Amino acid sequence: MSDRVRKGTGWSDEAFARDRRNWMAFLRMERGLADNTALAYAHVLDHWKEWLRLRNCHHRAVADTMVVAFLRSHASRGHSVASRAQLISGLRNFYNYLLTDEAVTENPFSSLPLPRRWKSLPRYLTVGQVIDLLERPDISTPLGLRNKAILELMYGTGLRISEVCGLRRENVYLGEHFLRVSGKGGRERVVPCGDTAVAWIRRYLEEARPVLAAGTAVDELFVNRNGRRLSRQGLWKIIKGYARELGISADLTPHTLRHSFATHLVEEGADLRSVQMMLGHASITTTEIYTHVSRSKIRSHYEKFHPRGGNQPPGDTEPDAAAAEAGDHPGDKSKIADDGS
Repeated sequence: MSDRVRKGTGWSDEAFARDRRNWMAFLRMERGLADNTALAYAHVLDHWKEWLRLRNCHHRAVADTMVVAFLRSHASRGHSVASRAQLISGLRNFYNYLLTDEAVTENPFSSLPLPRRWKSLPRYLTVGQVIDLLERPDISTPLGLRNKAILELMYGTGLRISEVCGLRRENVYLGEHFLRVSGKGGRERVVPCGDTAVAWIRRYLEEARPVLAAGTAVDELFVNRNGRRLSRQGLWKIIKGYARELGISADLTPHTLRHSFATHLVEEGADLRSVQMMLGHASITTTEIYTHVSRSKIRSHYEKFHPRGGNQPPGDTEPDAAAAEAGDHPGDKSKIADDGS
């Protein structure tokens, strides 16, 4: 059992560092959180640390008023609702860990409701924009050929940037057209890989990777110009550079190609359960956001299926012809019931 601390006790760097270290190990080893998720939690905890240190307050002896003041300060800086929700969730998790370890007697964040977040539609590219993006790399160079293979893979499979960078050669089955991917929380899934992506990966392996990885032993499929594993930041910089050339960089996020992959699948009739499995979502609720349909699709469906959805201007249909189709005769007023309606 850990030593408990009374209210009013001053700040302790040593105690906080010990609890932070143990909590991070718990998140990675026992809860199996991905490194990026654990780092996001650590970032939240470091904000809390600086706040408490400035006020000389021990992290195990926090008063409710201190929590309220901290959250008000965070909100006043213009942080998004999502950021505030992540803050509360992370600190609630941290104190639940301390509570289980009997280091505290209560969780000061347990009664706080999470801010409600509006569900925003994911940003995605049109098929034409994706094709333009895929054609940007200069495939006459090793780096350009690598980038081409990466873009084709991302759009063809919906992998996250971190999953692309962590993809190992031993988990790429080009002959069978599938990949074995380790996603969030260490969850493994099998993802189909289409002919186009397979062809470009093969060409990258034959022509570009031997040049880039000369003299190095790297297990990951994609390497940088120095023959080392390509980083998430490096890959995002590459994609952003191509988007800037096309004038669409403002609409791009690290997940844009993933969102485009899922959106285009759903628009063409793919069932949600299959899309969920390919994306690696733990819950189908997350996948349901892709059921949104672009305005152009809604318009085309309306024009195709609704009896009055065509583009024919009013007045183009001959009244007599329309009446004849209905079985009426023009000018036959006896056909119209005078029921006062």
